[in-house]
Amino acid sequence: MTTSTRQAAFVLLNSWVKDGVLERGRMAEAGRTFSVHHSTMTKFWRDITKKIADENVVVASIITNVAFFENNKKATGRLPKWDRPELRAAVARVPKSLRKTFRSLSSQVAVPKSTLFKMMAKEGMFRRNTSSLKPHLTDENKAARFAYALEEVYPVVGQHDGELRFKNMYDRVDIDEKWFYLSRKKESYILIADHEEDKGEDNVYRSVRNVNHLTMVMFLCAQARPRWDHQANQMWDGKIGIWPIGGFVPAERSSVNRPRGAPVWWNESVTKDVYRSLLLDKVIPAIKLKWPRTQWEDNSVIIRLQQDGAPSHISPEDEAFQQGLVALEVQDKILIYTQPANSPDTNINDLGFFRALQSRFHENCPRDEAEIIQYVSRAYDEYDCNRINDIWLTLMAVLNLIIENLGGNNFELPHMNKNALRLQAGLPVSLIVTNQALEHLDEQP
Repeated sequence: MTTSTRQAAFVLLNSWVKDGVLERGRMAEAGRTFSVHHSTMTKFWRDITKKIADENVVVASIITNVAFFENNKKATGRLPKWDRPELRAAVARVPKSLRKTFRSLSSQVAVPKSTLFKMMAKEGMFRRNTSSLKPHLTDENKAARFAYALEEVYPVVGQHDGELRFKNMYDRVDIDEKWFYLSRKKESYILIADHEEDKGEDNVYRSVRNVNHLTMVMFLCAQARPRWDHQANQMWDGKIGIWPIGGFVPAERSSVNRPRGAPVWWNESVTKDVYRSLLLDKVIPAIKLKWPRTQWEDNSVIIRLQQDGAPSHISPEDEAFQQGLVALEVQDKILIYTQPANSPDTNINDLGFFRALQSRFHENCPRDEAEIIQYVSRAYDEYDCNRINDIWLTLMAVLNLIIENLGGNNFELPHMNKNALRLQAGLPVSLIVTNQALEHLDEQP
């Protein structure tokens, strides 16, 4: 590190010191800022703070003292073969489509791929980035997403009068469907080196007749936000339910797998009539049964059912659905609406819950549809309600980003370090609208 780099690094790191302690994760961030490996930055910080303590100097008096940051150690070893600024400029000229692998990048800049990898691992000169396909948004989609996010904002009244926050969403249920497969096409396992071989009796061998026709079952999931139920004096997990769509029917003929008449699973196609029946026969009765009584008996609370815009879903004005609500005596309690088009990031099931559930489900090895249903239901029942609450907070952070991007989806999912917040001061009930989002509240995409 040059003298100027050491001085700038100290100023930056010192600005992140709170109560005499450097904030967590800042060392690696400073390393990336100055293209220095975090271990080098750690050693520099340790040496410079020791020097300050040994010489008993005031930090404010040394920030502008260039001589204090000079490295008196004599440089040893051979000079680097590749000039870093020139290499950085050469890499910048290479199109990103040719930077997907070190092998491809190596051929473009004429530097060995092993050298490029070491520059990333030891010097922090490069970093990997994963790009995921996202739904294409039209101007109408962006406007609908922007308006949708604004609907979840409310002004705080009281101690923080005028502050804008997102609604706590305690009145909302997100509904969505998901296919769960018997097995994934690719699985990764950890084997013991020198004891378990990739081939032979230790090999994890899996086979199916057709990899494009895997056994699968579709589920309908309805999920609310967990909260403390004061009347029951316990935590309510917000789990309305998860139901397989289909049923067991007798086999019409014998096969090598089962005799004639044995129960076999039949996946039912989701049409508007089937979807409407699932809502009226499964979801809404479960809401009536499980919803915290204090809120259910409050006539001012309307429970919002959010669905995506699949063609098989019903419209909020569906006459048969409204008649079903009347028959269930919840016509004034239930309101169904559709989330914005091309916006899976506005539904907590697509945002993170289904992926977490699928990960736990695949820890088992189901052999047929009956075991798929068994293991999915078990994974659903055992999933920690605190993790579900985390996804709802992530949704609020996503709404912040939707407003900041005027309805767009060109952003990465935020990280809030919720585990640390939970241990320190507890997670907030709702998130504040960020200053960046406040700047766009009056705009219209």
